[in-house]
Amino acid sequence: MKCDECNGILKSVTGDLPSKSKTLGKINVPNISYTKCNDCGATLLSPEMAEKVTAFKKGKERELINKLPIGEFLSVNEVIDILNITKQAFSKNNKIKRGFIYYAEKGKKKLYHKKSVELFKETGDGRFLLEKQQPRAVKLEFTTSYNACASSSIYSFSSGTFSADVYLRDGSGRKVFHV
Repeated sequence: MKCDECNGILKSVTGDLPSKSKTLGKINVPNISYTKCNDCGATLLSPEMAEKVTAFKKGKERELINKLPIGEFLSVNEVIDILNITKQAFSKNNKIKRGFIYYAEKGKKKLYHKKSVELFKETGDGRFLLEKQQPRAVKLEFTTSYNACASSSIYSFSSGTFSADVYLRDGSGRKVFHV
């Protein structure tokens, strides 16, 4: 089968599917069957697998919201005061119905996360990253264009920050340049 994006070859894969989410960041959804292009990396999911991915993300999101401290949640009346809207406008708001404000259920009541409510008032979207992403280690290789040996010790790369110890040695092994 050919890829619609780049005309590359598609292959069937079963395993963890890397995915992004505004609320969860980068995650791996386990045990998913999908088709992936060898050339451009495009992925295709069946409707059943797409539902499984959505259910996994919603479950993980709900789990993380329920771990937030209960003291950070507000009642509906407190939320409508902050948003300066009526109870009716609150209950009919499609974004709120779709989860743009985080909530936890206690019995039959919904309690809304204060930070999420304030962000919703400011931007119209109260969702934020629920879990900090783990930093990734990255290995870089480079060559020099003159007679010297280049060496580096890489410490970490996280959230756009790169840290490294880079130096050049001459033919005798002596450091001649250090960054």
